[in-house]
Amino acid sequence: MKDYREIILDRRTKIIKDNNPIFIVYKMMRKIPYRSCIGTMRYRWFEVSRVYSDTVMEEYNMCRRLDPNTTYGDVLVGILNERASKNMRKRRLSMKGDNLLNPKLWKQLIFNINKKSKQMSKEVNTGGISFLGLLTIVFITLKLTNVITWSWWWVLLPLWGPMAFMLSLGGIVLIGLGVLSLMRK
Repeated sequence: MKDYREIILDRRTKIIKDNNPIFIVYKMMRKIPYRSCIGTMRYRWFEVSRVYSDTVMEEYNMCRRLDPNTTYGDVLVGILNERASKNMRKRRLSMKGDNLLNPKLWKQLIFNINKKSKQMSKEVNTGGISFLGLLTIVFITLKLTNVITWSWWWVLLPLWGPMAFMLSLGGIVLIGLGVLSLMRK
């Protein structure tokens, strides 16, 4: 039997053999579509199930007794498909038959998309770091390189400052509403 590092089942599914010094692991990878920050469709490979070679060998020996024509690859794919479908059942996804090749089911499995986010995914989503996040990174870098000698409270102000501002603004509004209700009585 040839030793393959990667077996492509179809254009969205592949099995990777991970050789460690102690054990061999087979991983089923699935190509999942997503939108990039500029709105184009891209694909990522995600691991959806894994199995150790000992488990496959035990199952192979049992199947071999019943059917001598059974191959190691058939047993491996069967175990990985079964585990992938169990992962889907654990997340309470409805499966359309035993079709594990349906990309919509895998997209829901990985990203847990609900109906609202499906509608929003039609729009262009931009991602990345915000201005305050970038400012925090700059302040932390300057603090760690001893360019500034500020307190850590001031360095991390872009993280907690907006929350403190909103809480204080909400407190002022509540106090104003309380004063107005007392004046009306």
